[in-house]
Amino acid sequence: MKRKIILLIIVAISSLLIFLIFYWSQNAKESLNTKTNTPNQVVQVRNNKLTTSATTKKESDSDIDVAPLDFVAINQDFKSKVPRVSEEQLTIFSSVAQKGDVHGCHDTSDSDLCVYYYSRAKKADDICSHISNPNQILSCYNDLVLIDIQSEFEKCNAEKFIDAKVDCFNRIYWAIEITDLCSIFQKDDIYQACVDSVNIRTATSQSNKLLCSSINKKDIRDFCESIFVVGDFDKDGLTDLEENNMRTNPYKVDTDGDTFSDSAEVSDGYNPCGDGKLPAPELLLELCAQFAN
Repeated sequence: MKRKIILLIIVAISSLLIFLIFYWSQNAKESLNTKTNTPNQVVQVRNNKLTTSATTKKESDSDIDVAPLDFVAINQDFKSKVPRVSEEQLTIFSSVAQKGDVHGCHDTSDSDLCVYYYSRAKKADDICSHISNPNQILSCYNDLVLIDIQSEFEKCNAEKFIDAKVDCFNRIYWAIEITDLCSIFQKDDIYQACVDSVNIRTATSQSNKLLCSSINKKDIRDFCESIFVVGDFDKDGLTDLEENNMRTNPYKVDTDGDTFSDSAEVSDGYNPCGDGKLPAPELLLELCAQFAN
C-alpha cells in the first residue's frame, strides 16, 4: 500500500515538473521572439520616419521656385550701358529673356542688341557668340568674362596635362581672334596666356607650324609643335595630328575604354570619347576633355 502511495506521489511530482518545464519553455520562447522582433520594428519605424522626412523635403523643394530675375534692375543697367536702346526694345528683350530662348532675338528689330541684352541678363558669355557684329561680340564678352577672369585663369593653370590646359585657355579666350584684342586684359600673365591661346588656335586652324614659335610659354609652344609631327604613336590608325585635333588620346588605342579603337569608332561614325554617334567637333572636344586627366 505504501509503495502505491509513494509511486502515485512520484508520478504526480513528475507530471508537475513536466508541466512546469513546458510552461517555462513556452514563456521563454515568447520572450525571445519579442526581444528578437523589437529591433526590426524600431528600424522599420525609423526607416518610415526617414522616408517620410525625405519625401516631405523633396516635395517642399519642388514647391520652391528659383528667384526670378529682376528685370527692372537689368533694364536700368542695360540702359546705362546702351543709351540708344528704347523702352519698347527693353520690353521685347526682357520678354525673350523671360522665355529663356535666345533664338527669339532673331524676330526682333535688332537681333544683335537683343542677344547682348540676353547675355547680360543671364550672365552667360557663351551666348555672345550668337551676335553677328564682331565689335558687339567683343563688348558682350568683355562685359561678362572679365568679371571672373582671375579665377578662370588660375583654374586653367592648375590643369595637370598640357592638352587640358590648352583646351581650358581656348574656352576662356574663345572670342579673341587676333592677338591685338588681348589688350583688354590688364594683367601681364592673363594677357600673355591670351596671346598664346590665339597663336596656337591660329597655327592649328591654318596648319602653320611656324606660328608655334611665337608662343611665349614653353609647354604650350612644345605642345603646338608636337601637333605637326606626323606619326601614330599608339598605332590605332589615327595620326597624332588627327588625335590632337579631336583631343582623343594619341598614346592610347581606345581613349574611352569601350573595347573599340579610336580609328574604328571614327571611321564608323561613332564617338571615340563616349557612347553614341560621332558628335559635332565642338561637342567632341568637350567630351574628350574628360579623358585628359
